[in-house]
Amino acid sequence: MSEELNKLLEIEREAEKIVESARREAEKIIEAAKREAEEALRKAEEAKFPELEEKMKRELDEELKKIEDSYREEAKKVYDVGSENLDKAVEFVVKEVIK
Repeated sequence: MSEELNKLLEIEREAEKIVESARREAEKIIEAAKREAEEALRKAEEAKFPELEEKMKRELDEELKKIEDSYREEAKKVYDVGSENLDKAVEFVVKEVIK
């Protein structure tokens, strides 16, 4: 029974690692997108093309939203799996304590 609990805890730790890794990767992508957006905006201002600036900003905002949505979706999946295992672990511990 202790082995089952250890396995559930191991699964939970692995899920946390996956979420953290996905978060770090998303942050890198977001930072790169922000730098790209800032560069595009700077170039647009220099070229005096306000409509181009707005178009680029919209495109980059849309791309950023896609990346963030993808990260949130992946994080939710991992969280849901972890939550499911957490419930099993809590149930196991409660049963052991009650014995």
